[in-house]
Amino acid sequence: MKYQIDETGRLPEKPKYSQKELNNMAEDVLFASSDILGQNIQYPIPTDKLTVIIERYVDDLDLYADLEKEYGDKNIEGVTIFLPFKKPVVRISEKLQKFKFKENRLRTTLAHELGHVIIHNPLWQREFSKLQLPFDTTEKRIQICKRKTLFSKDEPNYEHYDWIEWQANYFGSALLMPKKALHKFYKIFTTERGIRSQISDESSDASDLISMLSQAFQLSNEAVRVRLKQMKILVSQEDITSSPTLF
Repeated sequence: MKYQIDETGRLPEKPKYSQKELNNMAEDVLFASSDILGQNIQYPIPTDKLTVIIERYVDDLDLYADLEKEYGDKNIEGVTIFLPFKKPVVRISEKLQKFKFKENRLRTTLAHELGHVIIHNPLWQREFSKLQLPFDTTEKRIQICKRKTLFSKDEPNYEHYDWIEWQANYFGSALLMPKKALHKFYKIFTTERGIRSQISDESSDASDLISMLSQAFQLSNEAVRVRLKQMKILVSQEDITSSPTLF
């Protein structure tokens, strides 16, 4: 990791992480949670256990927050508030708890907010330690996450215009679909079908793989597709080569 100037002005500097580093950060959290998940993690990670993991890293986790009333926007699904010299507060929209069909959204939102906690709270604490921030002004210290920013369809280019959300998205997908676990499912799939190269994102194989992984990790097809593109398993037809993927 190296620091660069934060062009957004949110912080003086932003960290530039490689995908490998973000994958490792997510795996470290899973390893540290072995007392919750067991030594051999079973997928999908149960939502209640995911909640317990997050509670370890925050000062408070509110799963029934009326974010629409508070912020005047029905599209807000999660908020992380960074506090001086304390763990952050995470608030999740009550709408994600009310309806069973929104559980996949709940899971991605929880993992996304944990990404903010793990990656970005140290940045804010670094600034707080300089005693230069106006602690009574919370506007900049509130990370508001809307539905469209979670596993955006524009994910491959997202880092260029919102690095904070891109990093939290990547961490969240790496937490829920860890590289090693994803590789096992991918290897089974390609062996059964005799696939020896990357998969075209417009092929029937891509659709079948996404469907399989969506069930295996209990995530939306959109979230799985983004992760597979991140890992260069799914690529455009013209970019297919016989070279191995990031695995």
